[in-house]
Order: sequence, then structure tokens, then C-alpha cells
Amino acid sequence: MALLSIQTLIVMLVLRPTGTQLVEALPSDSTQLMLLPELISSVLMRYFRHPYQPVQFYLAANSTDHHLEQRDVLSLVLRYTSGHCTVTFANVADNAGPRQPQRTQAILLGEDVDAFERLLANFSPTANDYSGRYLLVLTSTEQPIEWSRLFGLLWSRHMVHVNVLLVTANSTVRVYSYDPYSPKHCGHPIVKLVTDFPSGSGDIRRQRNLYPRRRVTSLHNCTLRVGSFEAKPYIFLERKADGYTELGGFEGDMLRLLAHRLQFRVNVTEPLRQSQWGVMGAPGNSTGTMQLVQDELVDLVIACMALDVTRSIYLKPGCTHYTSRILLAVPPGRPYSAFEKLFRPFRTDIWTALGAMLGCVVTVVVVLNCGQRARSLRRFVYGPSVQMPLLRALYVLWGGTVVVVPRRNFARSLLALWLSFTFVLRTLYQGSLYLYLQRSATYPPLATMDEVHQSALHYHMVNIAMRFFVDRPEIRARTNIIPPGLDSLGAQVAGMANHYRDRVVVCPQDMVAYNNKLNRALGAGQFIQVTRESITLFPLTIYYPKKSFLTQLFDREVRHIVQSGLMDFWVRNYGDYDFESKRRAPQHSGEPRKLTVQHLVGAYQLLVASYLLATVVFLLELASVRSSKIQRVLEFSVLLFQILDCTPDVGTKRLLVRDTVGNHFSEVIVNALNRYYVQNHSSTLLMRLSTVSRQTYDLQSDIMDEVMQRTSHSIAYEYRSVGQYYPSRRPRIFNLAFIDGYNAFEQLFDSLDPAQNDFSGYYLLVLTALDTVPVETIARMFSILWTLNVVNVNVVTADLQDYSHWQSVLMYTYYPYTSDGCEKNVPQLVHRFRKGTKWTDHRIELFPNKLSNFHRCQITVGTFHLPPYVLLNRQDREQLSYGGFEGDLLRALSVKLNFTVRLIEPEAGELWGQTPSSIASSTNSSGCVQLVLTERVNLTFGRFAIRGDRNLLMKSSRSYYTVRMMFAVPSGREYTPFEKLFRPFARSTWMMVILYLIVAICVIGTIELSRRSDVRDFVYGRGVTTPLLNLFNVGFGGSLKLLPGRNFARTLLLLWMYYCLVVRTCYQGSLFEYLQEHKNFSPPQTVDALVGENYRFYSLYGSALYLQQMPAILSRITWLEDDDASVDEHLVRLAAHQAPATALFTDIERVAYHNRFRTRDGLVSIANVVLVRLPIGMYYPKKSCLANQFDRELDGLVTSGYVSYRLGHYVDYDSLKRPPVYEHAPTPLTIDQLAGCFETLFGLLLVATGLLGLELLSRSGSYSIVRCLPFSKTAQ
Repeated sequence: MALLSIQTLIVMLVLRPTGTQLVEALPSDSTQLMLLPELISSVLMRYFRHPYQPVQFYLAANSTDHHLEQRDVLSLVLRYTSGHCTVTFANVADNAGPRQPQRTQAILLGEDVDAFERLLANFSPTANDYSGRYLLVLTSTEQPIEWSRLFGLLWSRHMVHVNVLLVTANSTVRVYSYDPYSPKHCGHPIVKLVTDFPSGSGDIRRQRNLYPRRRVTSLHNCTLRVGSFEAKPYIFLERKADGYTELGGFEGDMLRLLAHRLQFRVNVTEPLRQSQWGVMGAPGNSTGTMQLVQDELVDLVIACMALDVTRSIYLKPGCTHYTSRILLAVPPGRPYSAFEKLFRPFRTDIWTALGAMLGCVVTVVVVLNCGQRARSLRRFVYGPSVQMPLLRALYVLWGGTVVVVPRRNFARSLLALWLSFTFVLRTLYQGSLYLYLQRSATYPPLATMDEVHQSALHYHMVNIAMRFFVDRPEIRARTNIIPPGLDSLGAQVAGMANHYRDRVVVCPQDMVAYNNKLNRALGAGQFIQVTRESITLFPLTIYYPKKSFLTQLFDREVRHIVQSGLMDFWVRNYGDYDFESKRRAPQHSGEPRKLTVQHLVGAYQLLVASYLLATVVFLLELASVRSSKIQRVLEFSVLLFQILDCTPDVGTKRLLVRDTVGNHFSEVIVNALNRYYVQNHSSTLLMRLSTVSRQTYDLQSDIMDEVMQRTSHSIAYEYRSVGQYYPSRRPRIFNLAFIDGYNAFEQLFDSLDPAQNDFSGYYLLVLTALDTVPVETIARMFSILWTLNVVNVNVVTADLQDYSHWQSVLMYTYYPYTSDGCEKNVPQLVHRFRKGTKWTDHRIELFPNKLSNFHRCQITVGTFHLPPYVLLNRQDREQLSYGGFEGDLLRALSVKLNFTVRLIEPEAGELWGQTPSSIASSTNSSGCVQLVLTERVNLTFGRFAIRGDRNLLMKSSRSYYTVRMMFAVPSGREYTPFEKLFRPFARSTWMMVILYLIVAICVIGTIELSRRSDVRDFVYGRGVTTPLLNLFNVGFGGSLKLLPGRNFARTLLLLWMYYCLVVRTCYQGSLFEYLQEHKNFSPPQTVDALVGENYRFYSLYGSALYLQQMPAILSRITWLEDDDASVDEHLVRLAAHQAPATALFTDIERVAYHNRFRTRDGLVSIANVVLVRLPIGMYYPKKSCLANQFDRELDGLVTSGYVSYRLGHYVDYDSLKRPPVYEHAPTPLTIDQLAGCFETLFGLLLVATGLLGLELLSRSGSYSIVRCLPFSKTAQ
């Protein structure tokens, strides 16, 4: 139907080649309608273009004429946008067809609200993504618009990213939208006018953003219904006295943080009858929390919700916020019995060695009892008077004394050696036994899935966990379903510590970690043991109703929380994840304790067994008196000879390898493995695939057996069948594969995953084809290998039908970069290994470094202008030169590796770009990240921070520098000359000086008011009439005309003069330096100080991730465009003090670069607090082969100091330290430096003038003025 509609539109465009005739034929309202096409086209081009999603057009009209008018509008829209985007022409019947991918963008043209209602009635959440972008166009302007009804229809489907266009009578196009949440309304649409476009202003690029990325940023304290249940440690339900339920656990903590950031309240709804997760099915067939969210009884569900295909069909999943593991909680191993503990101090090999040593002693004794010279040999070895040497050897071993000491030196030496050996052995055994007797050690618990399957234990799990065992239907008979209830699964897991020994529990690892940490905190119970192998990974997410708009809103915040490390921090707070140490470590350790009867039960058992044996021997002794046979049995020598005679001769077997081509193959492979694959820290992945015949399969088996026998002592092998997926903690580097043809090769490498196999590692391919392999076939293999960037690869082959002595094994490889061309896959013969010749020439490199010389081939690099890291200068349209310290680093690499550089800048002026959550959603990426994910570039750089989310999708290089993110602030105001006069003393010193002056003035004033001449004479002397003036005169260094005559007054004067001398000397000496210093006030140095002084903050949006944990900053931040021009502009404003009380979040290198090259604009300071340290490096595609070679060169450049050296050419860190301009060498003072002194003099002259005026007034006879003058008495 859509194809037919497109054909109809094409016919209409052919019949009407121009749009002028259409407009002339329209009436007045149609003329107004023609204002829409240009505006719709602009909106479509700016907001609706998508590389994979087409734009759907829907038309609805009440009459045929109006329907034709809508088609005319659509025809003009298609003409304006022809060749720029993909569109489909849909109708209301499209959603009734077979299931199609969800469409996220649609433009609806409707005559009135009824028309839109008919269109929206046929929308369904399976065919339309309600969280996408929608544009509604009202094509009729006659009737009044029922806005509340229209937006009510949209809100009932949770369409939030929507705008409505309406043409008014004055030829103005108005754009309406609505807010579902406001401070006074929750879930009630409030209509708002977004903007309007006058006639002729179809260009919307300078208008307001109609589809902001964050349409809803706050829920205004409205309530969201959250479906959940108790599943510790994911969710804790804390029921309050008022009936309110509060969420805990690490998922509950995450939801509380989301509620704080998005400003909403949580109302918890639990499933009926504690049905927990429930079963997911078609509408009406679900149970538990799945039913709550499917029936839209809640807005979201969170409680250990795993990503599942069935759930995703009926619900809308959010992004993954945590990945756990599903494993088996197993019962602890059986405790060692008291008797078994007696053998625990030594391992089996030690007991074996001790038995062998005793066997040697027995052999020596037996040999010395045989032959003609036995007596002389016995005397020489252990002396003539030594009887029962075997019993004596055992007696000494168990700590007995030597009764008879031999005389000969050789016998004494043997005895001393045996005494030393038994002393050391006995001491070690006794000291270790003391510890093992006190430990309640157990046998190792079940460690692997196969051990659990082979045991008789029953499987206990919740009903939805059966999907993990679809490949093992035999365990269904041993499965017990845990009934739903209040944390029923957690109760089963907790019981595995002490109660349950007959079962294993299928559970997430977090439940085990939580109970282990709880048991450790309480000091009760044992730790729960788990298998080393996990059943599957367990990604957790939040589920929403199918038509919810909260997904994008929550996912953005969840990604920030995960990337900041908060999620891992919360998870570790709720559990103890060190499972392996609990498997090895003893449960009781600490200071030594006294041994009890329970500890010595094994010794008592051994004692009783010895008594029983002694009793049996005693009875045999009694019986031997009457029976000669029993007497002969009891003779030790006879018994030993009988044992010796019964020992069969065992010949050593020797594995003989046939001299076949398999042996010749194995020689080549073994030598290659020993030279390049012997590593202690990594295993070799062994793969095989035979698709030709059974003969090649058997040949592969023979070669593999021989190779593994000869190299298993030095190489650990990990076998993997083709098509099976085994998760690995790190990509496999060493790979050995056996194939028998091109088909096997193709199937093998189709099954490899860059996340599990390091394509830059070593690959040795053994080609066991029956006939000679054509070189063209090997070239096809190398072509596929180059598409995967597998470079370190060798193909080993031979003609298996040739049994002559000329038979040889050929080893091929390819060199992608040579002097003959770039990215070539021509097979090159590495070496020909002749049959029968020995491997002696180690000078032949089987895995040469193929990337040490690129032979001037081109490497495509994605980057952008970002001083001082990358400086781009476009000389013409095609040629782009680069600099900066990272650019210099790239240039040094290009010189060392001999390659040329082709630069590509990301589109739309973006920098790093957005990192998607997974490689499958790479369409959500942008900037340089998108260039790398789409493999348009070989690498990217430009202050790329090495982060976990990027490492999941791309391959990072070594970090060659660490960036410090800080706040750039304007420099403080410079001190004025007058303010410098007060700088020699700190505030506390000035307060003390003023306090002394006040005390002195108060004393003088009190004496003057008392009017007692005897007191005045006693304190400051007879004849002194101006004490206050004398006080200041001495303080400023003046002399006294009249000295006091009394001792007390002289003492006071002496103390004041000494005090003033010290203060004045310090002030004068310090003032000389401060007057010459150019000093500024210090800007705030901490984040709290910046917030306290009401600073405004600015930052690039690409750096928003690092500020998410600072709500005080986020509440007053302004996001800048992601380009360096906005940063440079703001730095200039900071330097010129045009942006006071503002701080820019940037790296210190950018500020140092500005201070070096923009000094004339002024200097910028920094708040001396490092908020984030970012290790930076280069990023490559996941399967790139350049990373290892570039890392080796980068290591050399970093260790040589080249990075720091080049960085020093672009930054000036000394400007940030702000050293004082004044040097301590004396210089003449200038007028500018003494301006403060002149200002003080002028102020004092004004005060003197005022006093002169008062003196003149006092002569006129004003008594009040006379009394106010402090020197009136002196004047009289």
C-alpha cells in the first residue's frame, strides 16, 4: 500500500511540475495553507532526518477536496526535500498488517481534531514508538481548535516529543506543544505556545529548538507508581508507620538518586500474593510484576529485572545498569574427620616422598641381610652391635633416643643425617598439626557445573530460571520450584550457609555476596559457597509499559550513574564478592587456642587402632608357640624377602611416534609454539574444524595429540568447538587452529568475536588438506583475515599425498603494507621445512613485525580542533595541517612507522560525540566515536578520556598523559596603592594595634574627666598638658619636648616607646617591599568557596558526565556548545574580567595554552582543586591491528620525555603559579608606588583643615565647640 501511494505521488509531481499554478488555483484559506510546505520541509530536514528510519506521512481529511489540498502540500514538501531523506506514505490501515519494525518519526496532516483522532486510534505501540518525534499539522483554520482534547489524545499515548502547527488568519504559523508535568499539575497536559513563524520566515535554524533532547527535565515532585518486591540486596522494602514504603538496596539507592535528580516521588506497588517476577505472556496472561507493568498499573518496575526477549516483546526495557552472574549456591564440603586431619599437615607428594624414603631404608636393610659379605657391610653401615635397624630407624623417626651409638665414622655420619632429617620432618609435622587440629576444615565444595550435574543434589530455583537449562532437560526431574513469597529465593540462599546440604540453589551472585557479608557482620554461620563457573550473565534493567515516555529520560541519568562508578560502589557496599578466598581460607583463625578433647579425637583413634594392632600381634605371638607357620610369618626378614620376591619387573613404556607427515607437521608446529607461544600468564586457544572427510579429521587428531604431549608442560591449552560461545575475562591472544579447507576456515572465523578474541594476537592455522592447496585459496583466506585486521597469522600446509623424501611443510603469511602497495593480501612463503632436517635456524622470524614500516601508506585519523592537544589549520579546501602536542605525537609516530596521515573532522562540528550503550546501537553515536564505530577512520585522538563505556565498544591505546580537570576563574583585582599601606600587617595584628590605642585613649580620657591633678601628675608627669598628642607623637616616631619626672610615668613612657619602636620598625621594613609588589586578590580556590560566592558555572556538554555528582554546580551551570570556539571566547571574557563571578570547567592545559599565546588579553587563574583526572589516549576500532604497534612506540616516546617536551611548547604553567613580580633586590620607588602615601597625606590635610575651621569657630565664643576640641586647654 505504501509503494502504491509513492507511485501516486510521483505521478502527481510529473503532472504538476511547478508549484505556482497550485497556489493560484487555491482559495484564500488554501493560500494560507500553502505557507506550511516550506516550514514542514525545514522541520523535517533539521529534526527528522535519520540514516535508517524513514519519515512516515499520514493524511486525514473530512472531504475529498481538502484531501487533495493536503496532497498538494505534501507534493511541495517532497519537492523541497527530494534526495535528502527517506519518506513513506502511510494510512490508517498500515498498522493492521504484519508486524514491522517500530517507526520513530511521523508527520500527520489532519483537517481537525476528529481527523487526528481517527489517525491516532489506529496507532499501536508495536508499530509506532510513542517516544519518537511527531509533527501534527492542522490544515484547516476555520473551526475553533479543541486543544485540550487534542493534547489529551496525545498524552493518553504518552507522545511527548510532539509539536502542532497551525496557520492563523494573519498568515502566521504557530507552533503548539504541551507539558505533561508542571508545578501544579501531574499527568495533565498544559498547552503552551512554543513559537510562531511570520509569513516568509521558513528558515528555522535561528529559531527555538522545537525538539530538545531533554523535553522533560523535571517531574515537579509528582508521584510515579513503581512496581517492586523485596529481593535482597537489590531491593529492600522498609515499611513506615504511616503506611509509606521506602526502597533500599543498591537498586533502591539508584531509584532514590533518580527521584532526586528528576524530582519525583515514589509510590511502591507490590504484586498480588507476593508473586514476585511472575510470568510474561500476551496481554491478560501475565502475572506478578509483569502484569502490573503490562496493564499499566505502574509506571515502571525495578527488582532484579533481567533483560529477556519475551519481556522485551510486550514491555519497553531501559538500558542495562548492572550485569550480574547466575550461578549455583552449593553446600559446603564435608568436614574432615579427626583421623583425616592427622594427614593434612603434608600434601600427598610429601607423604609419597616420605614413603619412598622409608622404602629406601627397608631396601638397604634387606640388601645388607643378603650375600656373603653381609656381616662386614652391616658393621660398616650401622655398626656391629646394632640390632633391629629397621625398628630403630622408625623409632628415631617418631622421636625416640639412640641407645647404641655406632663407632665408625660412616655409620655415625648416616645416623647424624637421619637424625637431622627426622628432626626437621617431625618438627614441621608437629607444628602444622597443632594448627590443623583446631581448624574445622572441609573438603572443597563443588566447583564446576559438571560436578554438580554428576552429584545427586536437587536443583532449587524460581520458575523463570528454568530457561537457563533448556540444553539440559535431564535435570528437570531433579528440580524443585521455589514458591513465590516474601524474598523466598533469598531465604533459600541464606539457608545454604548452615541448614541445607541436599540441594543447590540457582541464584544471582549478589544474593550470595549479601548473605556472606551479613554473616560476617553478625559473626554467625558459615559463608555460602558457590561454583566457580557461572551459568550465564544477568544484565539488569528497568522495565516500562510499552508506550512509556520515561525510557529516554531515565536511561540518560542511569548511564551517568553507571559511568561515574556509583553503581559499582553501591553493589560493593551490599555484598562481599571475594568468593574464592572463602573457598580457600579457614573459617577460624587468629591467636592459638588450647587443644581440647575434640581436637585430639584423631590421636585417640590412632592410639586405639595401635592398641588393637598390638593385641593382634600379641595373640599371634601366643599362637606362634604352637604353630611354626605363624612364627615364620612374624619374622621380619622373611617377610621382607617375600615382598621383594613378589615384586614384578615393570618395564618402562616408550611412546613411539610413527615417521609420518603428521610427525613432520608436529615438528614445525611444536617449534613455532615453543618460540612464540610459551607464556605463563595466558593460555592458547585450540580450535579445530573438519568439513572434507574423516581422514583429515583423524589426521588433525594425530597432530593435536602429538603437539599437546610435547608442549603441555609449558603451554596451557583451552579447547573450543566452533559455534560454541565461552565468555572470557580477557580476549584470547594465542590461537592455534586446525582446518582442512576454505569452508572450514570461513566457518571458523565467522564464529570469532572481537570481544573474546584479540585479532592483534598470534594465529597459527594448520591446513590439513589432502591435496596441494592452491595459492589462490590461501590468498582468499588472507583477504578475509585482512578484513578482520588479523595480521600476525601463518598458514602451515603440505601435500599429504607426497611420501617421498622431498616432502616439505610450507608456511605462508602476508604483508599488508609493502613497498609494492598498501593493504595487500598476497601470500608470501615464510619458510620451507624439509622432511628429516632439524630445526636449527632461529634467525627465521615466523611472526615478524609487519607494522614496523607502513611504506608511506595512508592512515585515516579522525580528530578536531582542540588546543593545545590538536591544532588544525585548513590551508585550502582539501589540505588540512595539524599541530598541538598530540598532533606532534602523531607526527612522530608517522616518522617512526613511515606512514602518511589523512585527517577527517566529524560532521556538524562535533567533538568526541556520544557513546552508545552497545555496539548494536551504534546509530546513537556521533562525533569521532561514530567515525571509529563505523570504521571510517583507523584511529581517533584529541583529549580522548579512556573510560569504561568507550572501552566496551572501541580499543584504547596506552595512556600517554593524564589531564586534570579544574575550574578556570578570573584573576583577582589588583591591590590599590592605598590598600598596600595596610598589607604589612595581618588583620589580627591591626586589631591588636588598634586595641592598644583604644585602651590608651580610654585611660587618658578617664583621667581627664576625673579632673584630679594629682592623678594626672602621677600617670604622665607634672606639666604634661597634651598626653593624647604625645601618645601619637611617640607612636609615629616623634620626640617629646617635656619628659615626666616621676618613676611610674617614666616607666609607662619607656614601655610605650619600646612597643612603638618594634611595631614601627616591622611596618616600615615590610612596607618597602609591599609598595613595589604587583599583587592581586586571590580568587576562590575551592568548589565550596565558588558556590558560597554565587559563581556561575560554564562547561562543554561533552564534559557533563564528570559533574553529575555535584548538584550544587549543576543547579547553576550553563552548557556551552561542544566546540573550542565557545571555550576560547569564555576564556577571553575571564581574562578581560568581562565575566566576573563565573567559572569555566576545563582542563588546566587549555588554560595554560591561553596564558601562553593570549597574554595580551590577560591571564586566567584556576581554582586549585583537581576535580577529575582523565587518562587520555587514542581509540581504534575494536578489531584494529594498530594498537599494539602504536603502544610500543608510544611507550618509547613517553619514557623518553617527548610528550612532556612537546607539551611545553604549547602551555605556560608558570603563569598559573603567579610568582611575585617584586624581586628582593632594592629598586628606587616611583610615584605610582607612593600614590597611597599621597592619598593618606591628602586625607590628613583635609582633617587638619576641618580642625582649623573648628578652631576659628571656637574663637567666636561657642562654648560647645570649645568643649569638643581635645586641645582647648592647651590653647588657653
